[in-house]
Amino acid sequence: MKVFREWSWQEHKLAIVGLVSGLFFACAQPGLAMPETEADSASAPDPEEVRRFLEQLTLDAEALEAIDQAVVRLGSDRFAERYLASVYLARLPVLPRTRLEEAMVGAPLDKRLRLAQIFKANTPEHTDSMILRAMEVVMEGELRGLLPEVIAALDGRELDAGWDACVRACEVTATEADVDLLGRTLSSPTTIVRAGSAAALIKLRGGGAVEQLKPLVD
Repeated sequence: MKVFREWSWQEHKLAIVGLVSGLFFACAQPGLAMPETEADSASAPDPEEVRRFLEQLTLDAEALEAIDQAVVRLGSDRFAERYLASVYLARLPVLPRTRLEEAMVGAPLDKRLRLAQIFKANTPEHTDSMILRAMEVVMEGELRGLLPEVIAALDGRELDAGWDACVRACEVTATEADVDLLGRTLSSPTTIVRAGSAAALIKLRGGGAVEQLKPLVD
């Protein structure tokens, strides 16, 4: 989620000028567009662009701190700060709903209403669709070397659809350098991560992966 952190709140405040001319602030943020597939563009997707997008799907400690600050600003006396915080949260690729629900407890009514609107705008289905689109880009572009980012994006998620794309993305992007990582993620508590890791390990090791996969069978 480096794109959001690169913007200081001072820069966000300057963007409020766009309201006067009817511009929607969220459209002004660079780097949030979903990477194009080969069907969308004549050129193959840029692996580094896809890597950056996948990183946005992972909430690390720094990203969570920025989100917490935005939640605080939802209660600001200044309209500009409230508005920019709302847009920021509504545009997050991944919204930590449980974290925000906890923030609603005991909050003033106006802040709770703003959070409720954010929940409506940024749904779990929205996040799932972005994840699946990213997996399709990796798969269709046959982008190698992105397994750590792919695994991180899938970790902790139980998707209702798109399993084939997720598993295939893990298989396509895995390289020999990922063998140790796959050995660890085979025991992941996330079902789709285990499935993708097994497929990737079979691709890399063939029959040699049998011993490592036995615990999954058991």
